[in-house]
This record gives sequence, C-alpha cells and structure tokens, in this order.
Amino acid sequence: MSMEKGVISDFKKVCQDAEMLLELKLYFAECGTEFTNMYGDIDERFYDSVCDTFHDVVVAVTEEEELFEKWDNRISRIVHDSGGIGWGFHDYLVEEY
Repeated sequence: MSMEKGVISDFKKVCQDAEMLLELKLYFAECGTEFTNMYGDIDERFYDSVCDTFHDVVVAVTEEEELFEKWDNRISRIVHDSGGIGWGFHDYLVEEY
C-alpha cells in the first residue's frame, strides 16, 4: 500500500465523516499537483495515486450538488494547474472533470 493510501485509510478509521475524508482526498490532489509543478515530474505510480483520489472526489461531487458547489473552484484549479504535467496526468484530470 502506498503511503498516501495508508494515510487516507488511517484517517478513515478515526474519522467517520465522509465529507472530511473527501476533503482530505481533494487536498491530496491539490498537493500532488502543486508538488509536481514545484519540483518536476514524479513517476507513474505517484500520478495514479493522485488520479485515484481525484476520481473519488469527482464521483462524490457528481452525486451531491452541494459538494460540487462547495468544491468546484478547487477541482477546476487542480485541472488547470495540471496542464503540462506528463504521464497523461492532465489528460486524465480533464476527462474526469
């Protein structure tokens, strides 16, 4: 299990609030995108982890309009800020969004 999945899994055990768990996943996607823009390309496994968490957030906001309204700006910023990142990362985020 990757470190980020371990952290998210551990958080899920201590916090039963589904929205807070999604908030953590959204924050992880924001940090992953920012980190890549600051330090350059990482590896495919890293991007797969970020994409998995981003996917979970997108599915949730698709199902709950209130969450979409709350997080749409942050989600679209992740997509925008991922432009130019390799490994198909940006393309995946665009498709998901």
